Amino acid sequence: MFQGTVLGFNSEYFFVFPMVFVLREDILYTLMFLLFVYVYVYIHTYASTVLVLWARAVRCYL
Repeated sequence: MFQGTVLGFNSEYFFVFPMVFVLREDILYTLMFLLFVYVYVYIHTYASTVLVLWARAVRCYL
């Protein structure tokens, strides 16, 4: 159903979201899972960009 990118996220991220409804009985586990998903998406979205910018900055000073 989700092809390509939806709201800036890759379609693969939507396969893990149904797990949240399974864990909704335990609020703590649900919050931990959401935090894990948020960190995972954040790293995959920004880590490569930060590394590229950092490498360019170091290259300029060298």
